[in-house]
Amino acid sequence: MPQFQITLGNANHPPAKTYDDVLKAALEAGKNPYESEIFEQAPIGREDLIQELLQGLTHPDKPCNISLLGEAGMGKTTLLKALRPHLAQVEGLISIHTQIRDWDENDHPDAFFRSLYQSISEALGITEPPIVADYQDFKAEIENLAEQWRFLLIIDEFDKILKHSLFNGFFFSKLRQLADCPECRWGYLTASQQTLKHICDHDSVKESKYWALFDDHRYFLELLPKEAVRTLQTRPFQHGFNVYDAEKLKHKWIIPLEDISGAHPLFLRLCLAQVWQAMQHRQDLNVHDLEETIEEHYSQLWEKQSPRRQKALCQLVYAKAVDAHMIRRLQRRGLLSSKQHLFAKEFYQLIRRQTLVCAEDYRPLLERFKKPKSLWEPLHKTASIATILTVIV
Repeated sequence: MPQFQITLGNANHPPAKTYDDVLKAALEAGKNPYESEIFEQAPIGREDLIQELLQGLTHPDKPCNISLLGEAGMGKTTLLKALRPHLAQVEGLISIHTQIRDWDENDHPDAFFRSLYQSISEALGITEPPIVADYQDFKAEIENLAEQWRFLLIIDEFDKILKHSLFNGFFFSKLRQLADCPECRWGYLTASQQTLKHICDHDSVKESKYWALFDDHRYFLELLPKEAVRTLQTRPFQHGFNVYDAEKLKHKWIIPLEDISGAHPLFLRLCLAQVWQAMQHRQDLNVHDLEETIEEHYSQLWEKQSPRRQKALCQLVYAKAVDAHMIRRLQRRGLLSSKQHLFAKEFYQLIRRQTLVCAEDYRPLLERFKKPKSLWEPLHKTASIATILTVIV
């Protein structure tokens, strides 16, 4: 059965925590402020986006349909969590949180709607809820409840829909009907790596055009602004260690590690978490462990890019022209900065080493790198030879 977390909007709910509140609590508890469970409580650099999202999600008539887009590690799930306390304070709003991975692929659509209504009725304290057998029953009950409430269904990891037999044109046509029905006062917030139109290019759901329902407004999670990066790099260390150690640390490790992390939220957190741990134990930074961690994530990041994006990245490394549309797409994926530079110097070097081949001798060169010695050797197994040759030849 799908798992749903229901929150009934009430102005008496505790307010959202500020970053300083979260940081203070973490330091008092002796915890690493860069660990994910702490880092996610008050995301830095997304404050304006949160306020913009709330304007649409808390509309007095019905929540807007919004899709949140970004690569893995850009903070989509973190942002959804950060929205919860804000939404919880909105009178008359029922926010429903769920993840695709919690949905049973063997469920029938009717079972989905039965389970969803059961969760809502339990949250509302309805002691003798009516029998909801199918979608039509569900929709009728939502219309009744909508005299007092608005509904926001928040779906994380929306990319995974096609792995489940539940998701087909019929199912999504019913979800679309809910948002199209003014009497239901129903809206959606989804988080995914791909645009919903791209996800919809699949035979089982293509005809439903459901992406148009969920995609009224798109928001892309790009690289963090410079001010947010500086806050994350300095504030925890200034509060957690003496001023002398914090300043020395900044020049010894933090600034050099920008070559690895750039303004990417995931890589920034991973690097700073390792630095904090080293400082806490009065040890040198274990660069080898950090390289291994970054190597795995860099590899995944490169492998997930389409051949077209890989080619464009190679063209940028070799100072070749890339059309403006592709540039913007790479920026929205957090791969390029606003100045059209790759997000981190070491990621730039990784791509450059990966493309150190030419038409005459690329095979011997690849043989030489069959056993890479470190992170910065070419990831030749994931490189497309055709892509490489079209860029550099």
